[in-house]
Order: sequence, then C-alpha cells, then structure tokens
Amino acid sequence: MRRLLTIALALVFVLGLSGLALAANFADVDQNAGTYNTAYINQTGAGGNSNFIDSDQTATRYYNYLDIFQSGQKNTVRLKQIADDYNIAVIDQTGNSNKLGQGTYCGGMDLWSPAFQRSWRSWNKLDYKGTLGNNKAGLYQLGDLKNYAWIRQWGGNNTLGVYQTNFGGYNSLTVTQTGWDTGWVCQTAAWGNNIAVVAQ
Repeated sequence: MRRLLTIALALVFVLGLSGLALAANFADVDQNAGTYNTAYINQTGAGGNSNFIDSDQTATRYYNYLDIFQSGQKNTVRLKQIADDYNIAVIDQTGNSNKLGQGTYCGGMDLWSPAFQRSWRSWNKLDYKGTLGNNKAGLYQLGDLKNYAWIRQWGGNNTLGVYQTNFGGYNSLTVTQTGWDTGWVCQTAAWGNNIAVVAQ
C-alpha cells in the first residue's frame, strides 16, 4: 500500500510541474483504499495561468487526508471525500478568481457540484483559504457525528455557499470575508447544536 501511495503522490507532483510550460496546471487524483488515503498537491501558475485539481478519495475503513496549495489565477478545486471514519481537507488558493467546487451562484446557494465530504461514522473537517478577491466556494458536509469548517475569503467580491448536516452531533462553521461579500449557510443537526460565526 505504501508503494502505491508513493506512486500516486509522485504522479500528482509530476503533473503539477509539467503544467508550468502549458496554459494551465491540471491534476486528477483518484484514491480508493481499504484503510486510508493521503494526498499532497502543490501547483504554481505563472501570469494568468490557472490551476485545476479534481480529487476523489474513498476510504472504506478509516480516513482521507488532502492538502492542497495553488498559486496563480483562476484556481479551481473539485473535492469529493467519502470515509467510514473521518475526512480532512486543507486547501490554500492564492490568487484571484478562485473556486472551491464548481457550483454556480445566482441569487442564492447552488449546491450543484460543491466540495463534498461524507463521513459514515465520525466527522468532517475543511480548512479553506482564498485570497485576492472574486473567490467562490461551495461546500456540502454530511457527517454522522460532527462537521467542522473554517473558511477565509479575502480581497472582496467573494461568494460562499455552505450546507452542513449530521445525524448525531453538531455543526460548526467559522467564516471570514473581507469586502462586498455574499454568503449562504444552512445547518441541520439531528441531536446537537449548530454554530455559525460569520464576519464580513
């Protein structure tokens, strides 16, 4: 399993760097393991180049972990994590016109193709940062116990849509947006509390 994981990580790294000579960087990560999945991705786009990551992780027993850094303009991350235990995603997009998920936002929250985390027995965590403005983020967390999300959008003209639901615990969301921003939040907890702190 360690050998397969190493090959997967090396492939992601090579794809990211090879894109420097092209119009954009593209990485496609598909991980399906009986225990756990881990991926680290670093993409650098020059000038007006864009970065794109399509990540799909499924762990039938334990957890998924994803760590992404993108610099450039028009960065996009499509995220899907499904685990029996827990999911963790850390995403840092530096540059303007960033997207987390590929939803459209017209007068409300559209959950078409957002970043998606599903935990069957435990919790989901997302830590996201988008800088330099015009950032769009869509997140759907479905957990059995707890959902956590920390989202920071800086630079103005940012849009955010978050939907959190779980069947036994609580939801926690912390959002920081700076300047001319829009956000939609929907939280549903079967037994626990919903906590949302939004600073605009």
